[in-house]
Amino acid sequence: MPIDFTSHLIRDSCQRYREGEKERRPLELDVENRWTEEQEMLRRFPVRFQEDSCIDARDDFKLLTRWKWPGLWSNYAKKNSQNRVRRVTQTAFDWGTEMPEGETETILRDQIGVLTCLDGVDAAMASVILTFWQPDEHTVMDERALLALKQSADDEYRWTEREEASRKHYPAYVEICKRLRDDLEGSFSLREIDQALWILGDQD
Repeated sequence: MPIDFTSHLIRDSCQRYREGEKERRPLELDVENRWTEEQEMLRRFPVRFQEDSCIDARDDFKLLTRWKWPGLWSNYAKKNSQNRVRRVTQTAFDWGTEMPEGETETILRDQIGVLTCLDGVDAAMASVILTFWQPDEHTVMDERALLALKQSADDEYRWTEREEASRKHYPAYVEICKRLRDDLEGSFSLREIDQALWILGDQD
């Protein structure tokens, strides 16, 4: 059934996301639940990452990978040294500072590409890193969110590519999410749009 992305639907979906995360145990931080942990990450990480122009603490990188998928750290991402995490993320965050205006799509693709040089970091995980660096400019590219957009009743928001995160299509995905946010008159943050799409894309 086509999805009409109204303010009411987005608000209800955000609430469902919030309630679901409150039922989950935190991953790393000493907080009550996964919802509180995410809010702490959104409060701490953007300031820290922007001030340092990189992810300076390996524990921060560990939490980000576990937030995306708990097994990602233990199976893959822990192979990265602190110095490697620092160097790669600094390169990605600094990317585009010398690029001319109007090169946003190229910069985003390049940033995703740089971040995937880290072990365990694919395009989806790279989008997580960008999101917690600049949550007002980036969002998480997730299969469930893409499935939700695939069902959009409005051509303006409909996803027409494959339902998988990719460097090639990340700029288009961010553009759609920002358009949806702006069309809802700023009632929601980019992160809230992402939360709602994740709920709406659940096929179970």
